[in-house]
Amino acid sequence: MTNGLTQGKPTASLPTFSGIQSSSMVEHAAVNRGVVGSSPTSGAIFPKENGQSRFSAQILHTKTPDSRADDRPMKFPITIKHRGLEAKVYRATIKGKKYYRASYRAGGKRVTKTCHKLKDARAAALDGLKNVHRGQDGMASLTKGETGKVQVALQLLSGAGFHDPVKVATEFLTAKDELEGGSLVDAAKEYRRRRRKVKRVTFSHAADKWLGYQQSRVAPLTHRVASGVALKLKQAFQVDCCDLGREELELLFDSLKAKSPTWRNHHRYVLRGIVKHAIQNQWLTKEHRLDDLLADEKAVSKPPEILTPKEFAVMLDSADKDVLPIIALGGFTGARAAEILRMNWRDVWRIEGYIELEKGKTKTARRRLVPICPALEAWLKPYRQMTGSIWKGSQAQWDHALDDLHKATGIKGHNLLRHSYASYRLADVQDAGKVSLEMGNSPNVLLRDYRELVTPAQGKQWFSVMPMSGSKLIIVNAKEK
Repeated sequence: MTNGLTQGKPTASLPTFSGIQSSSMVEHAAVNRGVVGSSPTSGAIFPKENGQSRFSAQILHTKTPDSRADDRPMKFPITIKHRGLEAKVYRATIKGKKYYRASYRAGGKRVTKTCHKLKDARAAALDGLKNVHRGQDGMASLTKGETGKVQVALQLLSGAGFHDPVKVATEFLTAKDELEGGSLVDAAKEYRRRRRKVKRVTFSHAADKWLGYQQSRVAPLTHRVASGVALKLKQAFQVDCCDLGREELELLFDSLKAKSPTWRNHHRYVLRGIVKHAIQNQWLTKEHRLDDLLADEKAVSKPPEILTPKEFAVMLDSADKDVLPIIALGGFTGARAAEILRMNWRDVWRIEGYIELEKGKTKTARRRLVPICPALEAWLKPYRQMTGSIWKGSQAQWDHALDDLHKATGIKGHNLLRHSYASYRLADVQDAGKVSLEMGNSPNVLLRDYRELVTPAQGKQWFSVMPMSGSKLIIVNAKEK
């Protein structure tokens, strides 16, 4: 026969089976059941066992996935494939025991899993490849113990109402970084201790309450400016007052980098007031850690613009009868234009030799007295019998009138009269304390911004600017109300 077998007995082409005893043949066939290989399978028929001479060459040489015996030669490593991915299974003997190690790449590194049985190693390799194919490289690289811990952790988080482990991990790492490795439990206990007596109110509520508190304590202009700044702060801080932190303040001042240091300090002034008011009302703890961010920064400003005595004389001579008193008072007393617009003629003549600025009309809400120099008395002499408001129009009408005067004289600048008075008065009397009381600011500001801008001789020249004899500007209707 072409298959190398004869009826009833093995042919010479199969010498290896001629001497096998029936018992060993049966045992060998049983061992080889279900193993990949070319050895006889359980379906093969042997003459000494069955007394039959028929053999099936087809059955004898059939290879099934599980037809190879563990004790017969097998080439390692075994390659496991899935969707274009490959894994290897290696075999090793340690102290007489066989071990199988599945190996594959996941997450950019080599992953190995050791098993006692070949089928478990095969399964581990295949599962790993499936996870990698699904994009779960991280899970594929975990050991069985690590996988168990992940499952327990997910169950704990889910039971506590946290269904996003990535968000929890991110928050945990951020908190640890803020604490520089300190205990989160200790930090939470301290947080609770500090806020035990704190009442939760919005920052907007705290700002409004502070503005209401300040309204009767500062000048209207100051309160108006503070209200504008507070409005911007309320828009920026949509949080409870007790939750106001460094990050929010840092973002605010980053957004103001293009502004001047003075403008940023205006924001700090309002913030300090709101924070202090919040602490007093137990809306914020004393340990807020914001003091360094609320401290004023050094404002390095250019020297203020001032007029020369000649330019001052030109402005006085060019002003009409309604504008002239305000120009004279601004240049000879240093009062702010907004303060003068709130004054009446009684403030000028009530106290002999002094201009009185009542606290309700000054920016700082403090009463001031400024001496009337001979030059000012001369310029205001035609108005001696005047009563009522010094300026009869509105703020907008004053702004328009001043703009017209600037165009007529070719003189431009902001707060020129107040800056000029500070410079020339300080040079004339050499007393920062005295001048600061007259102007309603601090000696430090005067010494920082106005010292050495002009000489004492120029100071005396400024306060010697007198009206020209026969000037048409001194003809005023004394009965005007």
